[in-house]
Amino acid sequence: MITPSFFLSCTEIVIRKDPDGCWRVSRVYGKGDDRVKWKCPGCNIFIFFPSNRTPLAGTEVRGNSSATASIRKDAQGYYVYSAMIQEKSGEMHVVEGNSPPDMVIE
Repeated sequence: MITPSFFLSCTEIVIRKDPDGCWRVSRVYGKGDDRVKWKCPGCNIFIFFPSNRTPLAGTEVRGNSSATASIRKDAQGYYVYSAMIQEKSGEMHVVEGNSPPDMVIE
């Protein structure tokens, strides 16, 4: 008997360093019950949402080179968050987005 497998869709967001030296991220678009993955090869990633306004199962996401989180099924609307990266050298940087980085859940 074949058992079906279900995969949540995953939106991948790349954190990048611009030629001017600023770390940037684009707006995140997602849907409830999806996953979102922030990527920054070779860096530690820290994503923080306000405790009273988060579309995720938790308020922070961390990872080395990538950080993945699930979006709550009931989440909908516009959310702002903070993002920081730590380079291998130990330097910490605030990631800029649409000042601040943001997420839209449909």
